[in-house]
Amino acid sequence: KWFLGAKFGMFIHWGLYSVPEGVWNGNTGYAEWFQLETQMPLDQYARFATKFDPTNFNAKQWMWNVKNAGMKYIVITTKHHDGFAMYNTKLENYNVVEDTPWHHDPMKEIEAACKRCGITFGMYYSLPDWHNTNFPARYSQRQFHGDPNSNADLDKYIDYMKGQVREILTQYGPVGCLWFDDGGSFEGISAARRAEMTHAQSIIDEVHRLQPRCVIDDRLGVGADYTTPEQWIPAGPQTEPFEVCMPLNHHWGYNRADQDWKSPKVIIQMLVNIASKGGNLLLDVGPMPNGEMPTAAVEILNQVGDWLKINGDSIYNTTAAPLMALPFRGYCTQKPGVLYCHVFAWPTDGRLRVPIMNKVKRANLLADARHRALEVNSSNEGITIALPAQALDPIDTVIAIQIEGQPRAATPGFNLALGKPVEVSSVWTGREEELNKSHATDGDLSTIWAAEESARSAWVQVDLQTTQEVSSAMLSDAPYHRTQAFELEAQVDGQWKELAKVKPLADSEGTAIGDGLYLSFPPVKARLFRLNILKASDTPTLAEFQLFGK
Repeated sequence: KWFLGAKFGMFIHWGLYSVPEGVWNGNTGYAEWFQLETQMPLDQYARFATKFDPTNFNAKQWMWNVKNAGMKYIVITTKHHDGFAMYNTKLENYNVVEDTPWHHDPMKEIEAACKRCGITFGMYYSLPDWHNTNFPARYSQRQFHGDPNSNADLDKYIDYMKGQVREILTQYGPVGCLWFDDGGSFEGISAARRAEMTHAQSIIDEVHRLQPRCVIDDRLGVGADYTTPEQWIPAGPQTEPFEVCMPLNHHWGYNRADQDWKSPKVIIQMLVNIASKGGNLLLDVGPMPNGEMPTAAVEILNQVGDWLKINGDSIYNTTAAPLMALPFRGYCTQKPGVLYCHVFAWPTDGRLRVPIMNKVKRANLLADARHRALEVNSSNEGITIALPAQALDPIDTVIAIQIEGQPRAATPGFNLALGKPVEVSSVWTGREEELNKSHATDGDLSTIWAAEESARSAWVQVDLQTTQEVSSAMLSDAPYHRTQAFELEAQVDGQWKELAKVKPLADSEGTAIGDGLYLSFPPVKARLFRLNILKASDTPTLAEFQLFGK
């Protein structure tokens, strides 16, 4: 229950890999996989422990930053792939208490600070280990090990792993979640076989015995409490609980050269997107080796927290709303009796159209301190809300709509483009079947077309085969959300006529389309309709191109 309602947490990657700050021999691209990526043997990598002395570490300040950002829980690395324990393990000396000049157990201080701040304490633990000589290199990522042993015994390693898991679950009070990570290890081995080899079910049983209220992720190879899509967002509401993990910049661990931070706008709109599908966002910050969180990261998260202080009711304890294709850029979340419309781009005509058939009791702007009622009109296509001339928040202005019953979506018209022929500017070479152009009109959000890999603009053309009167369209670029500018056209009397256009967004502003963007326009009679993707943040993709009559 706490997990489903929390919606927003902080991932914290902190360890020996923080010491070189992502830089080595002129290369500035390293972070938490530093040892593997530099192919550094253990005896050399372990020397970083002598330099790990984070005297500026302040667990209370960390958790204040978490709380001020509006986050409800944390997940912190107790042991990453490098095998160095960031807690007081009794099973070996390769740990932060015994092997560094700092001689502190940060987990004890962080757990205590979590309790004071009302933050749920969660722990990360790596399944592979580049340090323990009983973990076989052949099962590791890229078969790397810092101290490979031809006589490695996986069963002995699993006994060691179980011992450490037992330690972290018994030394620090209540643990809300345990985040196992396989990091791409055991490649080529089926999930069932891996689960058998690693005694996954017995580990889960032990967690439930020691910490009955602790939820467990899905990365042990067997089904657990929630799934963990990494750096991508599912295309629609999910039947199972899920948590999207994302780094605040491009690295999980600290990298001093990486100052390309996600903006408050991107984070807020990402959080809304995920919440609209019933999931959580676990946003990562890599602390510096001196024990401080990067100043830029804290400042960004403070701005996110400011937004949540006003609009948190539309995020926390909400569930997925059944409205995916919307006639405005944004998403919807819900609580019993209330639908929250998150509007990213303010309608130029001052009208918000919401395709629901429920009776509306009241609507108001969540950020309006006076909660003044907005005018609402109903029709057989849904409701229309009269808005003030300007958005109250340029990132996301939320409208709370009190309704009777569960939201009932207006039935869309028949999709005239369903199954119709498609032409495209290009298709990803070598992946023509997987990323086929026909996916744009197959009515399935889970299939996509992708342009040639190097492309950053593209076009998709639908042939209705006969002239049809069309007055609306639904576009989706789920799940990758790369379209940053587009125009929709119809060929009328041999000339292309513009129906809708979104000017280029900045790279930090996300997508111009999203999971389902509903566009209405004056009826036009045409056979050919074209979507011109004018700018994409990566290879252009499209999940759906739907067209509807009046």
